[in-house]
Amino acid sequence: MGNTAGKVKRFDVVSARQWLAFAWMGFTALFFLIIVVQTVTGHYGDLALDVWNWYLPSVMPTVGFALAVVATDAILKPKETEEANGFMFWTSMGLTLVYFLVLGILLLNPKVVADPSQLLPIARISQVYLAPLQALVAAALAVFFAASPPMPVPPDN
Repeated sequence: MGNTAGKVKRFDVVSARQWLAFAWMGFTALFFLIIVVQTVTGHYGDLALDVWNWYLPSVMPTVGFALAVVATDAILKPKETEEANGFMFWTSMGLTLVYFLVLGILLLNPKVVADPSQLLPIARISQVYLAPLQALVAAALAVFFAASPPMPVPPDN
């Protein structure tokens, strides 16, 4: 038995990409469902469209990117033995979790839950910090995917 203190769990590229995509799709779906329920129950009243116009651009570009990478892996079937860049994986995952924590705080803020009309002023100002944070997450994801071993070329049929 060797000393394993300080060692970081290693991921193969495919699993690491799937974990990041799962985080993005899972949190996006969770908040999507919360907003659907709140919309259907009339929680936002006449502001429902404004809430969707704020939420969807906050998640769709990045979740679409993550889904595209995982879908490409499913089609091209890269080797699962290739090791992922651990630093960039954990940086991407950490930024992802912070991003969704901030979104969750905005959506589930007691002020907003009590008075849905409070969401729009909060949502408008949130773009000041959400947009740069989403850009950092997207950049970390792009670097992670670029730093991972190249995808195999599909065979000619």
